[in-house]
Amino acid sequence: GANPGGAYISAHEPNAVPGISRLDPLAKAGLATDGEKLALHMSLNRFMKSRGEQAIARINQPSVVHKPALSIDLAVGERYPFHSDAGHGWLEVPKADLKVLGIDDQITPYSYQKGDKAYLEEDKDAHLFITTLEKHAGKELTWPEISRGVDDGDHSHIRNYPRYAAPEKKVEPSRDQPLHKITLTHRTDLKDRVSPVSIPGKPDLEMRNHPRQEISGVLKDFSKSEFILDTQEFGTVRVETNKNMFVDRDEELRAAVGKPVDIALDKTGKELSLAVHQGLAGGSQGVSVLFDKFDTPACPFGLIPLVSMERKDAQQITGKLTHVHDTNLVEIAGKDRQRRLVTGRDMPDVKAVEKLIGKEVRIVPDKDNGRLTVK
Repeated sequence: GANPGGAYISAHEPNAVPGISRLDPLAKAGLATDGEKLALHMSLNRFMKSRGEQAIARINQPSVVHKPALSIDLAVGERYPFHSDAGHGWLEVPKADLKVLGIDDQITPYSYQKGDKAYLEEDKDAHLFITTLEKHAGKELTWPEISRGVDDGDHSHIRNYPRYAAPEKKVEPSRDQPLHKITLTHRTDLKDRVSPVSIPGKPDLEMRNHPRQEISGVLKDFSKSEFILDTQEFGTVRVETNKNMFVDRDEELRAAVGKPVDIALDKTGKELSLAVHQGLAGGSQGVSVLFDKFDTPACPFGLIPLVSMERKDAQQITGKLTHVHDTNLVEIAGKDRQRRLVTGRDMPDVKAVEKLIGKEVRIVPDKDNGRLTVK
């Protein structure tokens, strides 16, 4: 059989989709290294290097052709800031530049905004901006010619900004056409979770998060903790793993882009598989499978409400303890059968808390240090 590849990473990743703005506390455990920061730029770098045939070189254009000016003059060394934290990255662009390039109505709610600035998420919207910027410039541009890095630490302030709201000329989904995302989980006790997406002037916009143990589609792109698939059921959709996956295997993942894939978690939630169909869908050219293993089961962030005991207004929570996910994360079921993930600072005695699984417990706020206290 095939040997599992990649490093075995147990740290969870923060969600970067509408409806989830809080950094997963578990992502703070050692992810903010220089090596991890560099990984944020991988998809942008490979994207720009692989598109020679798409470059638009208008060398013979008459010099009298006038192009609207952008706020940034790349020719004199000015750059667009690229913000990154432990789990994601955003390109800071004035909204006026989006309008000049004619893409202000094409930016998705996965990006953020504040004042006259838009913060384009790295997986899709930043790519769109770069390709359009190159067309405007009439030449290919390297990443250093466009951007300068800004390290926002473990939890970027951008995550707390409002979601980007496209101009009215773009038709946004309504409650009859919700946004979708998939959270991979081995759990069979979880249902779809619908969350409102905070976009000014769009009160009916919502995100429907679907739990799936497996899903199939054409791989469009990937990042450290998620895939983007083109599926028959949902169209283009994000597939969250909440894990740092397939470390140092970017070349294999890049080779799978554009091909039909099957993504699945095993019954323990600790092994992730990516089956790549080498021919067309239904073809006979074989299937290759990539595996990755995790130290702990995948946690269903986004499918269950998250409560932080580190908040100053945190209140006591009671219910049956069902899971101890990590040293600073537990799951309880209330009398109303409403499940909650409860986080805080590390518990001093995890083994003692694990013995309480299946019993009624109280989770008490620690006003002094925000420690997760289960009694």
